[in-house]
Amino acid sequence: MIRVCLTLFLCLLALPASTAEYGRWSHVLQEQTYLGLGSINDLAGVHLEIANPVGSVYVLLGGHVRGLDIDRWEDGREMGFAAGFRLFSASNGLESSWYVTGFGGTLDVERRREDGRRIGYQRLGLGGGLGYQHVMPRGRIGFSLGVARLESVDTADGERIDREFLPMVETTLGLRF
Repeated sequence: MIRVCLTLFLCLLALPASTAEYGRWSHVLQEQTYLGLGSINDLAGVHLEIANPVGSVYVLLGGHVRGLDIDRWEDGREMGFAAGFRLFSASNGLESSWYVTGFGGTLDVERRREDGRRIGYQRLGLGGGLGYQHVMPRGRIGFSLGVARLESVDTADGERIDREFLPMVETTLGLRF
């Protein structure tokens, strides 16, 4: 079920770019693109963000740090992704401000020891949070705290991993180009 919700969430992120209304309003909103490093819990990697005064969309591609010593990946792999959006307070997204964020992706890795080997289960999730961004002339730093709901996973030994909610910490550092 959560895979369906995540697919719908990512389609909604792409929807404004495919409508005629977006083309009509894009010349009014000043957009800035940032490329840098980011992390969401143990997922760390390259962070790309497109921001305007109202909000921003971003994608994070990287690897799970906790997955480095796993011998075999039963579900998923060591590479992961996260995508999300931010809505800025008082429509000042190109300045330092508070924001509300929503995100989804491969947010956690469940590590198990089965038959003497370390096995990893990559878990998809959807979440949200509250954050603050500090904007400088050539970059931005962001930090947010939130919570995510993860999908359930059935392990190879017949056990079901069902974690309801996971606290999330997101940090980003981007340079404008």
